[in-house]
Amino acid sequence: PAGYEYIKGSTMLDGKKVADITDGPVQLGGMNPNQTKVVTFKAKVKLLGKECGTNNIPNTAVTNSDQTNPQDDDADATVLKTAK
Repeated sequence: PAGYEYIKGSTMLDGKKVADITDGPVQLGGMNPNQTKVVTFKAKVKLLGKECGTNNIPNTAVTNSDQTNPQDDDADATVLKTAK
């Protein structure tokens, strides 16, 4: 996502390593109603051009399925940038 630098090899699905998100979408496979799956990855926050102080850097996840409408959810990383 914008504002982040992805750490190669860090994408996980339910705690298991999967192909990098930079290589394409994470395939969740079949799911039962109300089942959840957790996709995580590591990234460095890029503060170049950001002002000193508290910065909120947004990220949005989107899911698509041939059986449901697309879903999305937002999360912000709140980062404090200080002068050197």
